[in-house]
Amino acid sequence: MTGRTFTPNPRILPPGIQLATWLRMSPMGRVLHERFEEICRTELVRLRRKTASLSATHRAELDVISLSVARAIAARLSDAIDRDQGAETHSVVSHLFAVPPPE
Repeated sequence: MTGRTFTPNPRILPPGIQLATWLRMSPMGRVLHERFEEICRTELVRLRRKTASLSATHRAELDVISLSVARAIAARLSDAIDRDQGAETHSVVSHLFAVPPPE
């Protein structure tokens, strides 16, 4: 790793805004966000051996960046699904991302 340091992403929303966004999300959107974060965290743990040479600070920054990307992807997918209320779309997305059916 070079001597570069990463600055916090100014586009990451403060916790209160994230909570407000979370409350407006559809049930499918919430589940997708949870699933994307779960997959991202699992992969980050799996890659620990490959990132062992990074400092703790750089590893933490990698985690933040990776989770931010996963959240952004989930948000776009969630928005698209919320616009398309078709049962077929929900079925396909549920199958692709192993989202359990609503209770």
